Amino acid sequence: NPSNQKIYSADAANNLYSWNKLLQPKLVTTLSSPATDLIWGDKNSNQAIITCIGTLPPVDALNGQLLQYKLGTKEKPVIYADSLPRAVQTVQADFDKDGLMDYAVCGFGHDRGGLYWVKQLPEKHFKKLPIRLVPGATQLVSGDFNNDGWPDLMCLFAQADEGIWLFLNDQKGGFNTRNILHFPPIYGSSSFQLADFNHDGEPDILYTAGDNSDYSKVLKPYHGVYIFINQGNFQFKKQFFYHIDGCTKAIAADFKHKGKLDVAVISFFADFKNDPTEGFEFLEQTGSLQFTPHKVPVDHQGRWLTMNTCDYNQDGFTDIVLGNFSMGGSLINQKDFKPDWNMNQPIIVLQNNAAK
Repeated sequence: NPSNQKIYSADAANNLYSWNKLLQPKLVTTLSSPATDLIWGDKNSNQAIITCIGTLPPVDALNGQLLQYKLGTKEKPVIYADSLPRAVQTVQADFDKDGLMDYAVCGFGHDRGGLYWVKQLPEKHFKKLPIRLVPGATQLVSGDFNNDGWPDLMCLFAQADEGIWLFLNDQKGGFNTRNILHFPPIYGSSSFQLADFNHDGEPDILYTAGDNSDYSKVLKPYHGVYIFINQGNFQFKKQFFYHIDGCTKAIAADFKHKGKLDVAVISFFADFKNDPTEGFEFLEQTGSLQFTPHKVPVDHQGRWLTMNTCDYNQDGFTDIVLGNFSMGGSLINQKDFKPDWNMNQPIIVLQNNAAK
């Protein structure tokens, strides 16, 4: 929370916690289902817009919700949208420029899913409108991508028909759809981010592939981190690849304040048997799209499913927060591997020491 500098986390038991500067947790509230995303209201620091998945296992259940909580109060949550197919992420923007904040929600689903516009109506009512009704909507970015003054969307779909789609605001209450990148259905697309790697003023695409819990649970040579450089007119060309088994998420930032974007990477389906430090790696950019990998030895502390960044200690340098989901069983793909992950530590903070 940028207002109180606290970190917030959620667990599979529907609980939402806050963490103070000593990393001491406090139960904030119990939700209707596990939270997969939280954004803060644009004018109210205690107003949290929380995305609840509904059902964690991969089934076609329409019980995800988008809820507004006023944290620290006894007010009941306000339901902005319900009957969502395994909702995983939300962004906010005034898509129709009527002065009311709207939301776009990724409903990953299973065999059915979609990307939805939750349009705000007068008197705090909401209407759910479909944007693209296919499963796999997993990560979403909003912005004015064609510089016409209207908010657009870019979304990664990661189920069967994998790829990144652009949704340009038609200024008439809808979006024009355009595919940006396509990937084979076996890739296991897992995340993307817009970042300007070559400093030309145009957003490039940082992309990861590595979801490995479907029909071919073997290590794959095409899993890892990709960088696609913007060629203009929404055309992107692959200029970098670094292999990481089971890669889950990458975040680019100028961690060292040297004018170059480094990349932090987690892998939930790493080669834990032979190379467990794949679970978290730091790619330091030393030249133009030249990266030196650093394997940080935090593999015993957890199995990292989520990652975010913040300036945790307020020193002006970006820190990293890792979320632990140290499950075994069917989520372990390698035979005879016995994990020694910390089962009781929900999060860790990697403090950036570049200032020293």
